[in-house]
Amino acid sequence: MKKFRDFMLLISVTLSLLVVTGCLQVTGSESLGPSLQNKKSFANKKIAILPVKTQAQLSTDTILPLRNKINKELYVIFKQKLPSSSYVLDTGNCVNLLNKKKKLDVLDELYLTYEHTGVFDKKQIDKLASILKANYLVFPNLKAEKMDIIISKAQGTSLQVLMVNSKTSE
Repeated sequence: MKKFRDFMLLISVTLSLLVVTGCLQVTGSESLGPSLQNKKSFANKKIAILPVKTQAQLSTDTILPLRNKINKELYVIFKQKLPSSSYVLDTGNCVNLLNKKKKLDVLDELYLTYEHTGVFDKKQIDKLASILKANYLVFPNLKAEKMDIIISKAQGTSLQVLMVNSKTSE
């Protein structure tokens, strides 16, 4: 009887581990949407990559290295995916321009409006695009995700990157 109970315990633990590891697998990435399929529409355009926005519950100190890495990688990815005639303004230069012109509050207001309404305010997009002299604005957003599985808890993050046309706000 003891052997049977030990055998059943071993099977339950093994199955539990398989279920948990199966649930925690992460997909590599999603393909770029249809907007980037037609690269010619971005020829001779200026694309400004804004700093990664994080949720308030994510600590600034612990998430800072991840934010910096994402900012650098987004620049590299956009340079690779877009035509060579497009000009990509990296996050550091965007922040420096906004800081020089004392317009960081415009970026804060835009993020706040989007967070509360899910819509980009046309006036704020126009203002930000004119300061950066950009045709497209890239808004990276890092979100925390909590998973509560019966026998364990996990936390992860996901990255949402929105590219907004400064003329249409779409």
